[in-house]
Amino acid sequence: MIKLVAVDLDGTFLNNRREVSKKNIEMIKKIQAMGIKFVANTGRTYEGVQYVLDPTQIQCDCICMNGGAVYDTEGKLMKASYMDPAQVKDILNCINQKEYFIEFNTQARTCVTISKENAEQFIRGWMALYNNGDTSSIDEAKIVSDIKRLKNSFLYVKDIDEIYQKGHKIIKITISHKDRDKIQKLREKFSQNPKISVAASFHTNIEITDVNADKGSALETFVAKRNIKMEEVMAFGDSLNDYSMLKREFGYTVAMGNAIDKIKNTAKYQTKTNEEDGVAYFINKIVLNNES
Repeated sequence: MIKLVAVDLDGTFLNNRREVSKKNIEMIKKIQAMGIKFVANTGRTYEGVQYVLDPTQIQCDCICMNGGAVYDTEGKLMKASYMDPAQVKDILNCINQKEYFIEFNTQARTCVTISKENAEQFIRGWMALYNNGDTSSIDEAKIVSDIKRLKNSFLYVKDIDEIYQKGHKIIKITISHKDRDKIQKLREKFSQNPKISVAASFHTNIEITDVNADKGSALETFVAKRNIKMEEVMAFGDSLNDYSMLKREFGYTVAMGNAIDKIKNTAKYQTKTNEEDGVAYFINKIVLNNES
């Protein structure tokens, strides 16, 4: 019997317009009414999760920033794995920071080292890297709205020292670049560091957290504390940052139809794509025993 369903958001629970479909909303509310726990397990910050879930009125616990932080249904930070400042500096010393778009996710806000005046240009370029560069399914009004929201949400700093001086602690670093080869080389380089965890949500980024923070270990700890057995968990994902979750011995590990090959080869099951309401489809089939 399934007692908990955990979903990645981008590319999994969200469609290519970065919205939750009506079928997915209805299915999650149905299983919650049955007493099944629902958890968002994502690379997003808590604010990023709320931006897409608030319109749905779905309330849930959230594992954010690739397992780096756990929030309850009220948005209270329950647990966080902070990166060692020395590790952060070592990472940045390996790259030309001006060449990449870098986000520093902290327990409070997302910090960036660009100026607010240049933010829109960087955000537009960064957003264009999502959906493998295809933003045709997102209308311009939504893109403009997202840019405005992100621009106003960032904390603009001159360097990482200022982040720490302001009392913030870094949970996750995201490095983005349009050149996939550059990103791949960096990913391979950083993956050799035993003190950090390296993942990605797109081919064009690298997501770095403390070695103790990843989606899989965070979810495993979360369910254990609630006396939920591994076989009673159903987890969905599509990207590299879902690997640590889908390689574990949960009852149902499910790759989306649009997932990368590594995820499809790792998960026990496969469902339809995020554009075809793959999450709702699989829950309906397995939990509700309905093939339609």
